[in-house]
Amino acid sequence: MRISVVFFVGLILSGCAAQPDTPESVAAAPMGDAPEAPRIVCKKEKPTGSNRPVKVCREVGGPLDQEQTRRDMSVLQRQSEALSPPPP
Repeated sequence: MRISVVFFVGLILSGCAAQPDTPESVAAAPMGDAPEAPRIVCKKEKPTGSNRPVKVCREVGGPLDQEQTRRDMSVLQRQSEALSPPPP
C-alpha cells in the first residue's frame, strides 16, 4: 500500500516538473506588448418566467452592460419624476 502511494506521489510530482512554466512565445515577448484580458463579472439572474437563477457572465463595459445601465437610468428617472411633485 505504501509503495503504491509513494509511486503515485512521485508520478504526480514528476509530471508537474516536466511541464514548462511559461510558453516560449510569452516568455520571448516584451512585457509592454501583452494584451490586457477583459474583466469579466458573473452574477446570478432569474430569467423572465422562471424562479431558477442562471449564472450570467459579461465583460465589464461591454454593449450589454451599457444597455442595462441605460435601462436602469431610465427607470430611476421615471421613478423620481413620479415621486416629485410638478413645479407650480
